Amino acid sequence: MCDRALRVVNSVVGMYDIMERRITTVEQLKRKRQPLPELDGVYLVDPSQQSIDQILADFSNPKKPMYNNVHLFFLTPVSDAQMTKIKKAKLLLSKIKTFSEINIDFLALEANSFHLDMNSCFKELVCRTPNSMAHKVIAAQLVTVCATLNEYPHIRFKQSSSICCDIAQSFHEQMVS
Repeated sequence: MCDRALRVVNSVVGMYDIMERRITTVEQLKRKRQPLPELDGVYLVDPSQQSIDQILADFSNPKKPMYNNVHLFFLTPVSDAQMTKIKKAKLLLSKIKTFSEINIDFLALEANSFHLDMNSCFKELVCRTPNSMAHKVIAAQLVTVCATLNEYPHIRFKQSSSICCDIAQSFHEQMVS
């Protein structure tokens, strides 16, 4: 599990609940892990370059794969370039039993509220130029909230605000694609 995925999971379920479902270990992807070739591995990660590279590294040695089979769950959609990298990894490809983009890139802190887990969002929003990457990230995270809730909202924003306009436009583009 990557750091982001761990925060998402911890916002809705405790480790006791995970162990009750017969999950034997929960490990962070970036840490050195012991190979368990007799067990199946479940990866819950954001589709960042680091996460994809680490998964590929886990299955780079045909004589010593990390797990018997693998179940991949991504917090957000996987890009075409990342999908191409995964397709080229023959050993990993042969071991994949589940591949799913679950669209959960937010923290569910309470029954009726969520948090985007962006600690530096004020600085990102105010100090960036229009069409910044922060605006696209915020919009993408809002899309995952709407997809999870099965909602297609009406978008209203203050037209004189370039920040709101950028986020709303990016949100709309991602919702229709």
